Amino acid sequence: MKLPWSKKARLETEEPEMKRQIHSPPSKPYIHSRNYPLPVWELKQDTKRDFRLAAVRALEARCFGKTGIENLNLRQLLAKDLGLRSWRTPPQIAGERTVWINCELAQNQFIAITGIIQLSKNPKVSDIIIRMGHAGCITLGVCEIDELYSILPIIKKLEEYREDDELFSRFEKLENIRMAAYFSEPYVFDEYHVVHITVESPEGNKTGDRLMLSGFVMEPTGMTIS
Repeated sequence: MKLPWSKKARLETEEPEMKRQIHSPPSKPYIHSRNYPLPVWELKQDTKRDFRLAAVRALEARCFGKTGIENLNLRQLLAKDLGLRSWRTPPQIAGERTVWINCELAQNQFIAITGIIQLSKNPKVSDIIIRMGHAGCITLGVCEIDELYSILPIIKKLEEYREDDELFSRFEKLENIRMAAYFSEPYVFDEYHVVHITVESPEGNKTGDRLMLSGFVMEPTGMTIS
């Protein structure tokens, strides 16, 4: 199967940094500059399926290679897996980076973050920075998500049309449209890795955004969610 991204490039860039972080973090931050968000409305259904399948296979291989455990369970990523009570960012001060997630993964727990979904009606977060390690010593990606908001006028207009069933029926294919994107490569974290993510907004954001990370968790069958 042809992957949506280059497997060779991922192995040459990401894997060595993953291993190096466990034993001796590099003195300078590593930036995974090849990764970027792909709005879902630009992707065909088959491409979306390929993204998910490739991420799951990479996660499964990673988990088995590290633990040797064959009886594995795959499930959807939950907010509590990243130490959150809900998918909401903390308040932000204009132009300042705010730590959103700083969570060490449990033993035998492997996570792939495949995308992002903006659920706020009036979103303000402009970018997220995904790092790994204590205090975010390794930078994996800087993702600007302003492009997702380009369809916000369409979403708001659809909400108005929803009140008129006859008119709304013409937009049936757009009913489930949302501000979401896949990352061109999944961010994969091994057991005991520290997931460190910050958010930034160009203006004050007192209540934070309802921002959701999509992805998967791979763990031995029988593990319970704390």
